[in-house]
Formats: sequence, structure tokens, C-alpha cells
Amino acid sequence: MKAKCRITTIFLVFAMFFSFSASLPAEANDYVWGSASLGSRGYVIIEALVSTVNRHTDLRNSSISTAGGMENLALLAQEEIQFGQAQSSDMYFATNALGPFKQKVEFAQVLAYTFASLPVVAMANSDIRTVHDLKGKKVLVGPAGGAAVPIIRSVFEEYGISDSITYVYLSWAEGPEAFKMGQVDAAAVWHSDGVTAHTGFQQVALTHQFRVVEMEEEILRRVAAKNDGISVGVVKKEAFPFYEKDEVAPGVTVGVVCDPKLPEDLIYKITKTLLDNEEEVRSIAPDALQAFGLNFALKGLVKTYPVHPGAARYYKEKNEWTDEYVMYK
Repeated sequence: MKAKCRITTIFLVFAMFFSFSASLPAEANDYVWGSASLGSRGYVIIEALVSTVNRHTDLRNSSISTAGGMENLALLAQEEIQFGQAQSSDMYFATNALGPFKQKVEFAQVLAYTFASLPVVAMANSDIRTVHDLKGKKVLVGPAGGAAVPIIRSVFEEYGISDSITYVYLSWAEGPEAFKMGQVDAAAVWHSDGVTAHTGFQQVALTHQFRVVEMEEEILRRVAAKNDGISVGVVKKEAFPFYEKDEVAPGVTVGVVCDPKLPEDLIYKITKTLLDNEEEVRSIAPDALQAFGLNFALKGLVKTYPVHPGAARYYKEKNEWTDEYVMYK
């Protein structure tokens, strides 16, 4: 009985300790960044940004793997992270309380680091050539909280076929294998800069050929008109030797958003650190960060969504800021 009492007492002490520890505020210089699923380019990119800030400042930053931009914006709203990567299309849903968001999410843009196209691909030996051929098919769209989901749904809804599609939700580590094994009929595939496909699909391409499913530019323009974060992008023929021609596809820009309540001096410091060391950042992940730098950081932001005052201060110093952009107030 005494042994049981001692064990119970020890358990209660540990429980009280961990409960107390969990309630302690984070150190003033500790910040958490939401990245993306393991194996994704977003995960690698956020790691590169975090390590650069840690190396050049006294700030302590860490990153966590998430489902992507949609989850990162939700985590910002819950104050579980302070920074996160997000696609311009995610911001539209967060701003307008659409999709998984039950209410508007407050966020501020910091910098953009790349742009990407999101075509749907099918195996070259399949009979799928256009979006209409996807009726009744299984389409891989990445993790349920990822950015690809609302984009592809928006396109299929505009085509009027969304209700006939079976959406398959898998991580970007698992999805390419499912596509390769024929467990899905088609897959949405991120192409950075319209050329560099997700690494998992680069592996698939070593043994299998696939084609871009044709989309109509007019329909994509209608999708873009309804969503400030989506544009008409291009998938380049040179992405793979078996692609036959350039194809239009939904396009987005990708960047860093933050809790808008963070101090101006902090965001200025982080923005300056990253962009003053842009060559170093690019060298960490050259394939994923080809566009990273001052020339794209502001230009890639969505003009209708707020920019953090700290980031705006840096852009003004560099004579990049224009009144087309909106500052968070």
C-alpha cells in the first residue's frame, strides 16, 4: 500500500510540474514557425529561413511540421505559432472565413519567396487528357489541411465536376507512391517556378511518364477572379522530358505570414536579416529558393492583404514600397 501511495504521489508531482511548465510563457525571443508536411519543399524552405535568422541574430526560432498553409493560418489564430508559410490562395480563405475557417483570421504578410503552379497530372498511358475526363475519378490533392485542396476544389467546382470527384488526402511523402502504384487516377503536383516539380514526383518520373491534364485558360481566369490568391500560372515543358508543351494551371505565390500583433522592430529585424543575406538563404535550398530575394519579396505579396509594419519599414528603406500595398493597422 505504501509503495502504491509513493507512486501516486510521484505521479501527481510530475503531473503538477508538467502542467505548470506548459502554462509558462515562452521566452521573449522564442518563436515557432509552421512549415509544411515532411518531405515537402515548404518544410525545407522554412528550415532554411529559420536557420538563417538563428545564425545572424539573438532570436531563438524553431519550426514544426504541419499540413501546410491552411493549418499554419489556423495555428496563428490559435497563437500556437508566430510565423508560418502560406500560399496566396490560403490567405483568401482565411480572410473571408471560407473552407475550414469559421471566422476571419488576422494575419500579416512578411515576404514572398517563390511562386508555384499546381497542375493535375495523369499517367501517360491513361485515357485522362482533360479535366472533363476526371469525372468519377480519384484525385490526389495532398494533406487535408494543405494549400492544394481549396485550389483544386475551386477549379473543379468551376468546371462543374467537383461532386463527382473522389478527393484523396495523403501527405506529400505518401502521395507520389500512391500515384505511382495506381491507387489514384490523377494527382495535383506543385511545380515551383512552373518548372521544378515536387521531389516525390521527380522520383516517380524515373520509372513512369505522366502528362499534364489540360485546363482551359478562361475557366482558370474565372477562378482567379473569385480568389485574390489564385492566378493563371504556367507549367513549363522543360519540367520533364516527357511533357509535350507548356500548359496553363492554377498559380500562387508562397511566402511568410506572421501574427500581426508581433512588434514592428522584431519583424523589421527578421525581414532585414533574411533579405540582407539572400544569397546565403538561396544557397541552403537552391532548387526551392531560386526566386528568393528583395526583387521578389514584396512583388510576390498579395496587394489586397495586409503587410506587417516591420516588413513595410524595410521595404521603404530599400525604396521598394508603393501605395498599392496595404499595411496592417
